Amino acid sequence: MVTSVYPTEVPSLLNGDHPKTMVEGLAIKKNGITLNPTDETTFLFHRSFEYPLKLMERSDGHTITMGDGHQILDACGGAAVACIGQGNEEVIAAAVAQMREITYAHPLSYTTAAAEGLARCFLGENPWGLQKMFIVGSGSEANDVAMKLARHFFVEKGEPERVNFVARAQSFHGNTIGALSLGSHVARRRPYLPIILGNRVSHVSPAYAYQYMASGETEAGFVARLASELEDEFLRLGPHTVVAFVAETVVGATSGCVTAPAGYFIAVKAVCDKYGILLILDEIMCGAGRTGTTFAFEQEGVVPDIVTLGKGLGGGYAPIAAIIAHKRVCDGFRGGPSKAFNHGQTYQAHPLSCAIATSVQTIIQRDNLVDRCAHLGKLLGAMLKEKFADCEYVGEVRGRGLFWALEFVQSRQTKKPFMASVGFASKVHKESFQRGVSLYPGSGSVDGKVGDHLMFAPAYTSSEEEILHIVQTARDAYDQVVSELRLPTKPGALFQQYDDGSSSNLRPLKRYITTHDENGKGVFCEEKFESIIPIVPPNNIERAGLHVHYHTQGFPVDLSENKDLKRYFESTQNIPLANEGGSVCRVVDLGPGQSSPMHRTISLDYGVVLAGEVDLVLEDWDGPTKHLNVGDVVIQRGTIHGWRNPSKDHWSRMLYVLLPSEKLKINDTELDVELDGLVLPK
Repeated sequence: MVTSVYPTEVPSLLNGDHPKTMVEGLAIKKNGITLNPTDETTFLFHRSFEYPLKLMERSDGHTITMGDGHQILDACGGAAVACIGQGNEEVIAAAVAQMREITYAHPLSYTTAAAEGLARCFLGENPWGLQKMFIVGSGSEANDVAMKLARHFFVEKGEPERVNFVARAQSFHGNTIGALSLGSHVARRRPYLPIILGNRVSHVSPAYAYQYMASGETEAGFVARLASELEDEFLRLGPHTVVAFVAETVVGATSGCVTAPAGYFIAVKAVCDKYGILLILDEIMCGAGRTGTTFAFEQEGVVPDIVTLGKGLGGGYAPIAAIIAHKRVCDGFRGGPSKAFNHGQTYQAHPLSCAIATSVQTIIQRDNLVDRCAHLGKLLGAMLKEKFADCEYVGEVRGRGLFWALEFVQSRQTKKPFMASVGFASKVHKESFQRGVSLYPGSGSVDGKVGDHLMFAPAYTSSEEEILHIVQTARDAYDQVVSELRLPTKPGALFQQYDDGSSSNLRPLKRYITTHDENGKGVFCEEKFESIIPIVPPNNIERAGLHVHYHTQGFPVDLSENKDLKRYFESTQNIPLANEGGSVCRVVDLGPGQSSPMHRTISLDYGVVLAGEVDLVLEDWDGPTKHLNVGDVVIQRGTIHGWRNPSKDHWSRMLYVLLPSEKLKINDTELDVELDGLVLPK
């Protein structure tokens, strides 16, 4: 008889029985753990050393209870994971039962009923020819394994020269080196660029119609262009060297629930088939019922050679993901020389994870939750479109099933995204969280550098009342953020904000770009300027500033923290750093200059008239004159002359910023320069 070696009461951090040295300096708030552990109070290697995580105490259904008692409605399932809610007793019972039978089975020696049952649950009598499931512990692993499976398939077929993969820009396939190589998430790839598989993975344009379809281009034309681009890339690489084209069926966190235009996957599958190249679809986030069908590809008219599943597979009850291979891939191994896939993992097809996932999928199938997801998804989509219809900074509402997103932009007309430093989506998420609803914000939506989106991925078991509450809370949070940022609420209009909080509309902003005609004479080009720049009262001008952002390799640079850059702007340009983020700006009175009591000359690149009026002439002096009023903007590479209006008893004032060029190189640092807008006084 074996006697347990474990004491009845185990010393635990949760019980507060830890050694004194471990809690020295620890601000114990509850059960020995701080409510919001910081770098100084946690032994965990958290993702960020700067921003502490909030302590989650318990979860039940769709509600999360924080350590301070604050309750949150989970409207995003973490990251589209908790598809049946949390704390389901049936799943817990299945986990306990499995632990009593088998806790571990070495995958090279044994299989288990739990693993076999999960594969049968998905693939038994499926109509698509999907035949085998390989089970791992995470989505990143799954996409790594999919790459190896596809490569080994061609080795078995006697085509070892196939070594290249083609994926899409604005994609994310995981954080392991292989999966990171497939994706193009700028921020996550940046530290590892020297070691990822850059010479074996190339990227084509995303099927992201809102931002990438050309003006006047039809949906069919967009699809044809993307398919042609894919074929051109295959030909550039040499089709006989390409293993697979990899894509998310519905793009997840990188750009926010982007569905492909109609016919896209049919078109790219045809290109793949033409050259014998495999199609791998990543459904880690969008699969397992999330889009209203078991597989997202069911709504695209194609069947992939390999598909990966993850988050919704185990519903968050266990770490699990899977790679599913079509019969034609399996036949390649059956007929190959080794008749084996040269890959294995210690925790492959772990019986506990498999039993839990089988229980989750049994509940989904028995309770018709995929159909319910489709039904609730229609409600969620309709309510989002209704509630945000009049929101100037919501460019697109998109999604499918219970997988929806809002894309935030500076203007619906231009689709121009906010600069990353604004953090619009993050601000809406934080405000929503304070109101008791958790959403999933994303940044870099457009090109990996700029763009904001907010994702909604509630559980399939959500009620209609919860869906309505989620949408209303998101709208309330959005309104609060717009108010706090002091943005105009109507398109094309400016607001003048006063200290007492009142506001008055100004006319639509005009922009004048100076250029030269064919004879070299200066001319003004007037165009409508869709802008979010508010204008401050004259007495607050000195407290305002044009906010300019400097980026290097897509990442923001804070001039106030970079000594070389700060020295450059304060000495070379003789302009002090001002406001948050290290903006470079100056307010100038267009008062009497040294050469004439009637005008003053300044050199600038960008200016906003803040008070009074100003007449501007071009550098050649005999060019046209343009009369500007408060709120008008001038973009000019050269010299602008401000003239005193004789009928006025005051001089105009302009806030302007010097932008040396679109790219600025100081020492060894090359910066991208972009104007964001006006920084207002608090």
